Amino acid sequence: MPDQNIAVVKRIFEGLNSGNLGVLDEFVDPQLVDHSTLRAPKTGAEGLKQRLAGFVHAFPDLEFRIHTIFGADDMVTLIWSLRGTHENQFLTIPPTGKRVHVTGINVERLTGGKLVEHWSIPDNIALFEQLGVLRPLARLPVSSSEPGDIRPAD
Repeated sequence: MPDQNIAVVKRIFEGLNSGNLGVLDEFVDPQLVDHSTLRAPKTGAEGLKQRLAGFVHAFPDLEFRIHTIFGADDMVTLIWSLRGTHENQFLTIPPTGKRVHVTGINVERLTGGKLVEHWSIPDNIALFEQLGVLRPLARLPVSSSEPGDIRPAD
């Protein structure tokens, strides 16, 4: 089952890259539970479709890339990135013409080949910094070369 679920998630991302939001009708349960950080006013599959349609409209050259994907039981986890040019209004942000690169992590739960639960955690701070609506946060220098050690330098 994990391999089949991974294939479904990949198909969804392929559909998004080609601008085919209809792929959501095929692979997302109408009663989807969405735990994402930027949710649309609608719930379920329609809410997810509405949110992604907003992204595709705001960033017409939007391209997703899956960097890592793995599954266990009914869950699929992936690390992804997107690139796109902000050519139309996004949320309340008028077009800036800026090119963005955002990374994120999704966790998906599938039943019967359809997404039934969805968590998406994109780096919204990086997105808003790149669009110029959030002043860049200070980056602290790191004092150690040890992986995972993020103590500020003295």
